[in-house]
Amino acid sequence: TRKDLIGPLRILYFTELHGVRVSTSWCTYAQTAKPQSTGQVDESNAHELAFASYRKLLLACLKVSEKLSGEDPRADILQGAYRKHAELLPTIDEVMTLASKAAADYFFTYPEFHKVFIAPFHLVLHSELLWPTSPSLVY
Repeated sequence: TRKDLIGPLRILYFTELHGVRVSTSWCTYAQTAKPQSTGQVDESNAHELAFASYRKLLLACLKVSEKLSGEDPRADILQGAYRKHAELLPTIDEVMTLASKAAADYFFTYPEFHKVFIAPFHLVLHSELLWPTSPSLVY
């Protein structure tokens, strides 16, 4: 097996499973800037940092979707469209802050996310465990 290309996947932001596609398609985007400094992530600001990056990514996807509406673009066309709107994407410092080891404690791993939001769960109410069952109420 080959080694993963990125570190452990973390779920940074989740609204709901809407079933509506925001982006036209996904592609890689190489950030040419060098990281200046990573910000501090703690319990008080983790949600704000994640939402700010999510919002930037959402707005960039919206601009690209508007520009390429009705098309199923090739990867090179899509990458060019994202390059033209690079100022809308999260900065390298924001991404590095969210991908840091300090931030890992504040975001779900994919297995944790799947268990909580996607996997079926088995729920047994306390009243179902009582035996014998209580008689039906008659009014």
